[in-house]
Amino acid sequence: MLVKLMKNTNYKPSLRRDENRGRQETEIGEIPQDWDIKSIASLTKTIVSGGTPSRRIKAYYKDGYIPWIKTQELSDNYIYDTEEKITDDAVKNSSARLVPKGTISIAMYGATVGKLGILGLDATTNQACCNMVLDESEISNLFLFYSLLSRRPDLINMASGAAQQNLNVGLIRNFKIALPEIVEQQQIASILSSLDDKIELNRRMNKTLEEMGKTLFKRWFVDFEFPCLLAYSERTLASYPELASYGYKSFGGLPAPEPNKYFVYVLELENGHHYIGMTDFILKRYHEHLTGSGAKYTLQHKPIKIVHWETFANKQEAAAREQWLKTGFGRKWLDREQKVGRLRQAGGEMVESELGLIPKGWEVGQINDFGVVVCGKTPPKSKSGYFGGNIPFIKIPDMHGKMFVTSSEDTLSNDGSAYQKNKLLPKDSICVSCIATVGLVCITLKESQTNQQINSIVLKENYYREYLYFSLSAMTKQLQDYASGGSATLNLNTGSFSNISILIPNSKPLGQFNESVSKLFEQILIINTIENENLSNIRDSLLPKLISGKLRV
Repeated sequence: MLVKLMKNTNYKPSLRRDENRGRQETEIGEIPQDWDIKSIASLTKTIVSGGTPSRRIKAYYKDGYIPWIKTQELSDNYIYDTEEKITDDAVKNSSARLVPKGTISIAMYGATVGKLGILGLDATTNQACCNMVLDESEISNLFLFYSLLSRRPDLINMASGAAQQNLNVGLIRNFKIALPEIVEQQQIASILSSLDDKIELNRRMNKTLEEMGKTLFKRWFVDFEFPCLLAYSERTLASYPELASYGYKSFGGLPAPEPNKYFVYVLELENGHHYIGMTDFILKRYHEHLTGSGAKYTLQHKPIKIVHWETFANKQEAAAREQWLKTGFGRKWLDREQKVGRLRQAGGEMVESELGLIPKGWEVGQINDFGVVVCGKTPPKSKSGYFGGNIPFIKIPDMHGKMFVTSSEDTLSNDGSAYQKNKLLPKDSICVSCIATVGLVCITLKESQTNQQINSIVLKENYYREYLYFSLSAMTKQLQDYASGGSATLNLNTGSFSNISILIPNSKPLGQFNESVSKLFEQILIINTIENENLSNIRDSLLPKLISGKLRV
């Protein structure tokens, strides 16, 4: 499996067991005879923590451009962007310090203690991050990253504190690692990073697939340009796939094709003139004009929109009306009626709502109209038997950058899950972070539970999944505003979350959106659960052997 996967990466390693070279016992364990033990302090130019600019001064965050990293954003990966950005004044008037690209950052406090990040850009951090600016003549930043990743249990064991585990800059400065020569460091890092690069490539593919879904969501449920043929039937949409792009807001309200019915239509052209025609299917005929197969005149002068249409019981009546509208009297009538707004234009009917204009037949409801809202809970930590099983126990760090939660740092046993069985979430539940880091959204891959910082929706209907995921993902700013409440820590309680207003489309576009986008979700799921998990397992198997020198390059 490793050989097959390495074919897809840039590095082709040659690995061998360290059997013929001598090994030495050290304070951190057995290492090769030709390796050294060095402290982090001896390998860095500087080690600093960051700071949080005053939240009371909103100008520090408004229109900021300097990346500002929180520990929740450390996910054992590169960091290329941040949830928040701060201003120059914020840096000048706080402990936040700008550190360079390539810096290794480690979380010192709480649930994320020991989490790592490699800065892919110049950035600042909060005070819970320890930032190591390296002496590159001594150590490869990737080698240090993988060394700390491999030795994370030792780091966490050093952490102290009654309420929560804490590291500090002093402990990290004095932490010691095994160090080969710089060339071997780079070779080891290359093997591990080749696997991580493939994982990252898959993540980017997932991001592209998700953006495709977001684009369709916006067109259908923000711009209201969902396929207007859905007003007829899903069978009509299936029969004319070339017409799927014609949206409700611009083309809704046009009549469906029916036996023995004919229509006269009027197009406004880009040269300001009208084109008048007759058909038994207006939208199909408009498409023909738009794509150049309708008429010579519309091939030269592209249509802009359908400005009028009329229905007739037979072809003869429709033909007579068409001919009259083409006369001088008919054209004057069209011009006059268009000026006063009495023509029967294409465009779906919209109605007022508390969220603004929405398509007729849709409603504004609440989040809990889509399902039962469950606030998570942490079982007693004193009951060790409640943890370490096969049931994912999702916390906010497990949600970053994920559509599906494929794994979690902590898990519950069957006993731990049974202790709070009313908190059990079925597969395809939607989880939303609601305390501190508010607005992350993900989907459960199997039966799971969460901690109390997360509210989840157990869906009434499976076809709600895609719509609700994108709806909630688009509401980040709104969720954060609801959670502000004047306190320093954002907190959106379950009651307030459940009652947030949300658009409820009717079942036809919801079902069709599910059918269209669920294929993208399945591609993301396959990449996440199969290929990336296999790659991660291989990397995690190699990591301790390479970092301890048991496998040599």
